[in-house]
Amino acid sequence: MDLVEFNRFKVVLESVRRLLHRGATPNLRNILSKLHPADVAQLFKFLSPAETYQLFDVLDDHEQAAQVLKEALPEHRMIILERIDKERLSQILNALPSDDATDILEDLPEDLRAEIIARLGIRQSASVEEHLSYPEGSAGRVMVTHFLALPEDMTIADAIEEVRRAKKSEVFYVYVVDDEKRLKGVLSLRQLVMANPSSRLGEIMVTDVVKVPPTADQEDVAKIVARYNLIAVPVVDSEEKLIGIVTVDDVIDIMREEATEDLLKLAGTAEEDITTSSSLKSVRLRFPWLMITWVGGILSSVVVAAFSPTIERFVYVAAFMPIIAGMAGNVGSQSVAVVIRGLATGRIDTSQLWKILFKEVRSGILLGIAYGILLAAFAWVRFGSPLLGASVGISVCAAMTLSASWGTLLPLAASKLGADPAFISGPFMATTTDVAAMAIYLGVATALLNI
Repeated sequence: MDLVEFNRFKVVLESVRRLLHRGATPNLRNILSKLHPADVAQLFKFLSPAETYQLFDVLDDHEQAAQVLKEALPEHRMIILERIDKERLSQILNALPSDDATDILEDLPEDLRAEIIARLGIRQSASVEEHLSYPEGSAGRVMVTHFLALPEDMTIADAIEEVRRAKKSEVFYVYVVDDEKRLKGVLSLRQLVMANPSSRLGEIMVTDVVKVPPTADQEDVAKIVARYNLIAVPVVDSEEKLIGIVTVDDVIDIMREEATEDLLKLAGTAEEDITTSSSLKSVRLRFPWLMITWVGGILSSVVVAAFSPTIERFVYVAAFMPIIAGMAGNVGSQSVAVVIRGLATGRIDTSQLWKILFKEVRSGILLGIAYGILLAAFAWVRFGSPLLGASVGISVCAAMTLSASWGTLLPLAASKLGADPAFISGPFMATTTDVAAMAIYLGVATALLNI
């Protein structure tokens, strides 16, 4: 937020805190009624857990409370869910689309979730249970079950009337279905209003519809939306019956979640590490991946110990160990980042393995030559040893080339095998490149300096 918005928010926050301490509920309701739900949820960041629930409890409008709960961060949402009355929670969830209600219910223990679902309206509980029946991270979990589906033989004039009667949030496209509710075509609102009023939907609909099954991975759905510039993607079952749509606002959330997940996996942790306030939980999440680094460090020490006679005889060899390992690690991390981001956005796929590998290896060689020459010159001038300069230069070039290759192959191989590239690549990349760089450098130095 800019400075003006920040100052305004600060004034609101101070007013809210003051009114909370005074217990001035009517005044608080007046302030909150003028705020966007996302801004109300933003206030939770600066309040204690008790104040967070106290502020939420002030919201007597179920629609507003539902939107605030939807916008709240997971940790703030959990504070509210742990304290809220079950009957009130069910009323709030009834005011949300079923996909958003499902997203909130996922945070609850299974027994409490079942109890809340039983309290929901018949239609809402059925929709939520349907969402929960699909795998986590699938199109079925995030799809909206409210959409406008009209029969093929309906006239354009009648269809426009149906659009007018529908809720604004439900209409992205007009989906055309047959008597069995099977998806036959789609129309944009522009196509609808520009058509002859006496024509029928079946005559002007687009029959080549981009659609997905409910089991499709949500990341693949996001790629489809981005590739075809869609506002929504229809979800159909095995009989081609339209059962829901994934909207662009959900896709934006998906892309943000996936980017966050990939970033944290590259660092060897998980999203829970952001939301948890428990140090022990953070330790539990990070410990396994740091163990990989620990093992790598042990292996590096074994490699260094194996070449201890060279280091004892030529002490200055040790001066270049950190920079060679660092340069190799950095170029490998760059290759990993390029490939993982390319896989995530759909710009790269595993069928391009050799093309991508050739490009990254070539980049590694060119970067290795450039930095190898610079480092070799520095080593020669600083220590007066052309053989040390040659050792350093050759090692940097070889280590950077190998690291670029490994940084390309690792995520592509993981993707090909159906594993998460970020999950596999992050922790293993730094560890393996350090060991390899040490082995290359000390091996080359031993060979050249003992000539």
